[in-house]
Formats: sequence, structure tokens, C-alpha cells
Amino acid sequence: MAGSWGAAVRVQVVLRPADEATRRRLTELVLGVSDGPAPPPATARRALEGPETVQTDGREQQPPGTAFAALSAVLDRVAALVGPALAVWQQLRPDPHDEPVPSDLSEARLRLPTTEGSGVLDPPGAGPDPPVDPLFLPRWTAAILRTALAVDRPTGAVDVGRLVGDLARLRFPARLPRHRRRQLAPAVQVLADLSDDMLPHRTDVLGLLGTLHRVVGQDRLAVLRFAGRPMTEVGAGNRTTWGPYRPPPVPQPVLLLSTLGSSFADPLAGGESLGRELSLLTRLLHRHGCRVVALVPNSAARVPAAHRRGLSVVEWDRTTSPRTVRRAVGR
Repeated sequence: MAGSWGAAVRVQVVLRPADEATRRRLTELVLGVSDGPAPPPATARRALEGPETVQTDGREQQPPGTAFAALSAVLDRVAALVGPALAVWQQLRPDPHDEPVPSDLSEARLRLPTTEGSGVLDPPGAGPDPPVDPLFLPRWTAAILRTALAVDRPTGAVDVGRLVGDLARLRFPARLPRHRRRQLAPAVQVLADLSDDMLPHRTDVLGLLGTLHRVVGQDRLAVLRFAGRPMTEVGAGNRTTWGPYRPPPVPQPVLLLSTLGSSFADPLAGGESLGRELSLLTRLLHRHGCRVVALVPNSAARVPAAHRRGLSVVEWDRTTSPRTVRRAVGR
């Protein structure tokens, strides 16, 4: 029945009959009912002071045609409300016979040359490079660096057991002994490799240096650059000012950003000089009490064994977390 009423409303909206008799006849045809003889003309109905009533079995009933008049008023009201929306919907409704237009993402299309002599595959236009995700997850980067560059320092609680033992032996310490606690080193040195095999990771190097400045502090961070020779050609400024490497004046962690020869198909052919200089570098730093940690933007298994001696290798990858760094540095 609800569908029949909807059809009746739609017929009234679309056809818009001019007189009430036509509206009534259309409604009867759609609903399949009849409501008695046609009502008197509109002028005669307006002259009536009130609807006539008929007594049947003591109950008051409306005369024939009054129910349809009420229904007609309801239909007119519904048509006035629904008519504008239905007209707009009919204009916007797509024609089922129209051919759908495929999306550029759903169907590959061959771009034809626009001018004579131009190729089908035109060179890409100038524009900004697309954003590249960093090798470390941004939410873990700071924690990874703190874990890799942490050192044991006697800044914990007082070591009561050690103090009692010293006093029992009549040894009076000049400073109270304290438990050692891991915390970020007061100073850090970075050796950034700018050789050709690090070119694909130049953006990651710059981003990591920016994070190091925030984590360690710009005054406590020293950045040196080299290109495959970290022992003989290294420096903080222009390449023309590079020279032999000098260790830090005080013991501190040294962070090495390099592939360590893992990008070479033949490590002996491309990384022989790098291996020699890495060996000299790590021995020199160990003599000065400096720990070396290398961030490698490749798999750690690809780093030659000769290049891994004396340093801790951490994979510079999206899967790296502070926990994996702690295992890699042996802390």
C-alpha cells in the first residue's frame, strides 16, 4: 500500500493536473478505489459554511467526497514538499543508455603525441620530487639514537656496599661511589660518508643529522665528512680542507654513517681501501676509549666481516627498533 501511495504522489507531481476532478480521477486510477460522486465545484464548496453530516446508527459520518477532499489536501502538501527535490533528481539522474567514462586510474591509456615529431613518452616535467619515507620510523628515531649513543656513567644512587667495604679497609674515597647508569653521552662525533654509494641515502643522512641536533644538542655534536677514506681524507668543511683524522679530545661515542662496502658487488674490488682505513680508525678510537657504532642502510649480513671488526653494526631500516639496537650494540 505504501508503494501505491508513493506512485499516487509521483503522478500528481509529474502531471500537475489543473483541477480537482482530474486529480481525484488520477488518484482513483492509481489506487484502484472510488470515493463516491465527484465533489461540487470549488465555488460551491467555498459557499458552504460547513460539511454536511449524515446520521447512521447514531454515529456521525462525513458525506461522500469529504474523505477525498482531505486526501487531496494531503497529496497537495506532499507534492509541494517533494516536487522540487524530485525534479532536481530527475535532471541529475544519469541516463542508463549513456556509456560510462572510465577513470584514469582504472584503465591504462596511451598518450598520443600532441605535436608533430614528438614522442609518445614525453620526458617528465620539472617539479618537486615526491616525498620519500625515512629509513627509520619517525616515532622511533630519537629513541634509537639515544640507545645507540648511550654510555655507562656513575650518576646513579650511592653504592653503599662499595662505600662500606672501602671504610672497613680504612680507605676514605674522595668521592662517594655511585651505581653506573646508562644515559646519553655528553658529546658525540659523527662521521658521514659522502661517497657515491651513499648518494641514494643523502636525504636520510640530512634528516638524521637534524634529529641528532635536537637529541644531542648542537653544541655537543661534531659532524665530519669523508668519501670512502675515513682515516686519511676527512673534515668538517669543504673537501679542499680535508685531512688526516684526529680522534675526539675526550672519550665519546662515534657514529659512522656508511654502507661499509655492502653496496659493492665485489667488496675486495671496491672496498679494499675502505677496509684498511676502517681497521685503522677503529683501533685508534679504541685506544682513546671511544665506542664506534655504524648505521648501515643495507642488510648487516652484506657487510664484509673484515669491515665489521671493532664496531657495532646497526641496520638503518624501517624494522629497526630500540630493542634491536640494544642487541646490536651489546648493551
